[in-house]
Amino acid sequence: AVMKAAALGFLDSGSDALLVSGGLAGADPHYAQWQFRNDILEYIDAFAYHTHTTVNSSSTTNAHPDFSSQLEAAEPYGGVAKGAWVTESGIALGSDDPTRLPTSNQETLQARYIVSPAAQSLAEGTTKQFFFIAAPYREGANYWSMYRSADEPMAALAAQAIMTQQLGEGEY
Repeated sequence: AVMKAAALGFLDSGSDALLVSGGLAGADPHYAQWQFRNDILEYIDAFAYHTHTTVNSSSTTNAHPDFSSQLEAAEPYGGVAKGAWVTESGIALGSDDPTRLPTSNQETLQARYIVSPAAQSLAEGTTKQFFFIAAPYREGANYWSMYRSADEPMAALAAQAIMTQQLGEGEY
């Protein structure tokens, strides 16, 4: 009800910006199903979900988490006609020492991970894909950022820039 009321208020403002739901986190579709059963898709232009992972054991074999359950949950309620946005995709670069910055192997892992889930996600039906956070950001022992400091980018930033340039507007 809160999301519907907010959407109606926003629409009444005269703005032409797209309305996107808050990001659904986790592969379990139950919360998403409740939203969709309550006709939230009639009030928004796109629904969002998050595809983080904390598995960072290998820079060559990391698979994108399977979030097809979120897309499938929306289908019976007209979800195919709506945008499906990954508003947070990322990989936690973990450490035993929460003060230590990511290693060069972890930076390589993150750079590769930015490209592979974007390609997989778009191929599976996502209409927009966004990386979690660029600015330096740490949660406990996990480092999520594409920057070591405010003015020191990591390899992931270059990977995302090149991927974005190659994909362009993403209309094929």
